[in-house]
Amino acid sequence: MANDARPLVYGPAYLDLVVTIDRAFCTSQRVDKSIKVNAVTPNTAGAIRLRGENGDDLHFPLPVEFHEYAADCYLCETVLNNDELISDSYRVISVKCQLGGMGAGYALALHGLLRHPLGTDTRGEFVRDALQRNGVTALAEISPGTSDLSLVILGAEDKLTMGLRPRMTAWRATAEDIAHVSAASALCICGAPNALTAILLPHARNIPTMLAPSRRNIDDQVTPLADFAGAFSYLSLNRLEWEELPERQRWQRNTQVITITDGPHGCRVLLPTGDEFSLPALPHNGPADTNRCGETFAAAFFRTLLRESPTFHQHGVPPSLAMIAAEYALAQAAKQLDIFEFGMPKMG
Repeated sequence: MANDARPLVYGPAYLDLVVTIDRAFCTSQRVDKSIKVNAVTPNTAGAIRLRGENGDDLHFPLPVEFHEYAADCYLCETVLNNDELISDSYRVISVKCQLGGMGAGYALALHGLLRHPLGTDTRGEFVRDALQRNGVTALAEISPGTSDLSLVILGAEDKLTMGLRPRMTAWRATAEDIAHVSAASALCICGAPNALTAILLPHARNIPTMLAPSRRNIDDQVTPLADFAGAFSYLSLNRLEWEELPERQRWQRNTQVITITDGPHGCRVLLPTGDEFSLPALPHNGPADTNRCGETFAAAFFRTLLRESPTFHQHGVPPSLAMIAAEYALAQAAKQLDIFEFGMPKMG
């Protein structure tokens, strides 16, 4: 297989059910997290209900045309970080179905080739059509069954994400995958299973590599994420993910550059030399959609490195280049706030 000049992206593409509510989840703290779901049971109440073992009970009544998504979601963890209980009903301002998934976002922003799992149902058809409409070149690994779905709840500056991932969980590497990775000019792995990464990564020889893990990757105890410390050129995650990442010092010592985003508070950039700096987010006025801002930031940062220093994976990232890349990435993330459908700001 001939080398492909486009970055190769491994990650999910699925239907996003985006529910926007009229206020924050609570007044005591900001919520920006991905939360694991233990089970989902359809209901006839016409609402999404989040139920936690600690007593969390959040109600989101849906418009009639979206009652097919009404369900009780049993959470594996608390909504708030300090285990404070939430029991409340929220007014839903809008509901929309759109293309989602880190793989789809990164492939669009990087002008890359997307490899992702897909089922054989109407959700899968929606995803295939949406990728094509948005100009994303995709090679789906299709298997029988239900396609993945993500529930995204947005309120004020809050964001709560829950994923149902039957296809992602069952995703396995094939000979075709190894051939794609061996021919790639750059590799971005974003939310793909750690077991899949372990097979693919040895075939990404002497090319820039980027990792954007999800909570599932960080929590994986069978194939720990720490096994890959030092194997990626660039690591991107948000503040909560960084705080939960095992062996952070090992990652920093052995990764050419790490970026940590923190919503409206901007970002931190870490280099293996011990150099570190923070930059504030750009001011934004008016309505905003925070969905995909992290992907936009990281994709813009990675694109800058690939453009300005194609061999950064070999020679490192000077602080001056890291600063340029972070400033550009923050500017692109600010533009993303004004995009209320699937899409990314145009990147040079």
